Amino acid sequence: MNFLLDTSTVAFWYDKDLNPKYQKLHKRISELTNQDNLCISVLTLYELQYSISNADEPTKSLLQLMFEKTKNSFKILFLTEKGAQVYGDLKRRLKDVKNISRENIKKYNIDIMLASSAIIESCTLVSSDSDFEVLAEIDDRLKFQNWLD
Repeated sequence: MNFLLDTSTVAFWYDKDLNPKYQKLHKRISELTNQDNLCISVLTLYELQYSISNADEPTKSLLQLMFEKTKNSFKILFLTEKGAQVYGDLKRRLKDVKNISRENIKKYNIDIMLASSAIIESCTLVSSDSDFEVLAEIDDRLKFQNWLD
């Protein structure tokens, strides 16, 4: 099985000292088999790089190490034209179902791109973000799991 980890899940992967969810995440990962694959989206690298750019100097070095480990530890999924088609449809459906304005729907862009990538790549999306539960209700092709609760 393929699993696509969102950015917050990746952050918990490294947050051993600061967050109790680290243990839950690592316990779940230890239960995976050799046939299971952990993936991230290129969008996670973008979000991590944004965090690095906004960090103060001591934190910046730690985040840069996390970035390097992340890009070398996971299969990276890139955005595709097929994913763009899923994205457009999924975004419209979310806007309509939740009656979200054209302006406010923009805050969901990255989440919808991640969900679209998970659908196209046949991955189960792993996140603690409840927005993905809503997207999974809208499109039953999206498989979603929360490993942090």
